[in-house]
Amino acid sequence: MKSVLLALLALCAAAPARAGGWISGGTGELAGDGGNPWFLAIPEQPQKISYCVDGDTDAMGVRADDLQRAVNAAIGYWTGQIVSAPSIETAGVPAVRVLADNFAGTGLPCRDGDGTDLQFQFGRLATAEQQKLVDDQHIDLRHFIGFAARTGYDQTLRGRGFIYIAPQSGPLRPEGDRLLPTYWSDVATLRLQAVVRHELGHVFGVPHVGGATSLMGEAFPENVVSVSDFRLAFGNALQASTFRVGDGNHYDRCLSNYPQLPAWPATLARALRLGAGDNCLRFYYDAQGMSIFAREASDLAWRPIAAFRPADGTVRERSHEIVRIWLPAKRTVLTGVPATTTTLPGPAVVETMMAGRLSGSGFSTPASLTIDPTAFQLSAVVDGQLVPNIFDGLDDSWRPIGRR
Repeated sequence: MKSVLLALLALCAAAPARAGGWISGGTGELAGDGGNPWFLAIPEQPQKISYCVDGDTDAMGVRADDLQRAVNAAIGYWTGQIVSAPSIETAGVPAVRVLADNFAGTGLPCRDGDGTDLQFQFGRLATAEQQKLVDDQHIDLRHFIGFAARTGYDQTLRGRGFIYIAPQSGPLRPEGDRLLPTYWSDVATLRLQAVVRHELGHVFGVPHVGGATSLMGEAFPENVVSVSDFRLAFGNALQASTFRVGDGNHYDRCLSNYPQLPAWPATLARALRLGAGDNCLRFYYDAQGMSIFAREASDLAWRPIAAFRPADGTVRERSHEIVRIWLPAKRTVLTGVPATTTTLPGPAVVETMMAGRLSGSGFSTPASLTIDPTAFQLSAVVDGQLVPNIFDGLDDSWRPIGRR
C-alpha cells in the first residue's frame, strides 16, 4: 500500500499549486483499494459518518460559519448525487451502495482521538495523525490547493481521514503565479464550496474525470482559484450532475478568451457553416438533443445557427462505471461475495446516445450525439465524409460547465 501512496502522491505533487490531490493511506492488500469509497451502506458498517470542522479563519480570509457553509454545501451535493447514482448490476453479487446520506457533525474543532470519521481542515493541520501522514510522505502543503487523505482503512472496508484545504494567506499559502490574491473571500465563498465539493468527491471514490471546468477534473481546484470570472467559468458547474446529464446544460466560449485557439478547427467551421464574425459559440444540450448559437465577441445577442435533433426511437442509454470497489482478501464484511470476486462496481455514469440530423441555415446532414456529464461527441457527415467528432481540436477547457 505504501508504494501506491507514493505513486499517487507523485502524480499530485508534480507541479506547484496543482489541482486537488487524492492521497491514499491506511492498510489494504490490493493495489486498487487506495481509491475505494471510505463508507459503504452495508450492515457491518456504522450507518453514520461523523465529522468535525477546524480552520485558521484569519489565513483562510473567511469566517467560521463560512467554513461550515462550504462543508454543508458539499455534503448536500454529494448526498443527492450518490443516492441517485446508477449502479451496474453484477450477477450473483449483492448490490453495494456508497454511504453518503447520514452525516453528523460534532460541532467541535478536530482533535486527536475524537473518533471522527472525516475531518475538514482549513488552512492548517490540527492532529498528530494528520501531521504524521504529511511528514511520513514528505508532503509540502504549499504544493496543494486541497487534497483528501485517508489515514486508516480496515477489514470492514471502513475509511478514516481528512480533507485539507489550503489558506489564501500566511506561510502555507500555495506557491504559483496564477493564483488570485484573495480567492476564498471572493464571490461569497463559492470558490471554497467548489473545492471542498471536489475533494469530498474523492472520499466517495470518484476519481478525476472530465476537463478543467468539470467538478471532478484534475485541474478544477487550481483553476477555481486562478480564474477571475468564477461565475462565468465555474458557477454553473456547481449545479451540474456528476453521474447523469440533466436538463438545460450548456457551455459557451469565445476565441478571444483562448489565445491558443486563433480560429475554430476547420472541420467545426465547415460543419456549422460559421462566418468570419462567429468567434463566440454556445451550446445547450440535454437528453433530447443540442442547440447551437453564435455571436461576435463585441455583441451580447446570441443567434441560433444549428441544432441536432434525434430521430424517434434512437435514444439509448448505457452505464459505465467510474467508481470501482476493491475487496481485500481478508475482510469481515460482504461475506456473501464469492471468494473469487476481487472487485465490485460502484456508482456509474450514464451515457446517452442518439442518432438524427444536424441542421442549420441551408444545410441538413445525418449526425449522432453521445453525451455524458463530463463531455460530448457530435459525429456528422461534412462535405460528404463522416467526421467522428466535429469538436476535435478543441482543448480541455471546452467541456460542459453546468446548467443554465
